[in-house]
Amino acid sequence: NNGHEILKDNHAPAKVHNTKDTLEIVEITKKKMNAKMTDPECVTRKVKIAPHDYSKENLLATFTPQKQLTPDKPIGPMI
Repeated sequence: NNGHEILKDNHAPAKVHNTKDTLEIVEITKKKMNAKMTDPECVTRKVKIAPHDYSKENLLATFTPQKQLTPDKPIGPMI
């Protein structure tokens, strides 16, 4: 790992390039978002411009195991 890769357990390594172009795009995007946040139309409509919070959705993805069935609790109707 040379500091320019993001490693994930289930994904192939992705290269991250911190070039001048990338940094310029970041600055332009930040300026656009700040301009929208102060735009009178967005303020009157109460438009929320913020990154999405995925923590609530990720909480739903946690696995909850079901109770194990025991022999005294049959799965289906007995014939």
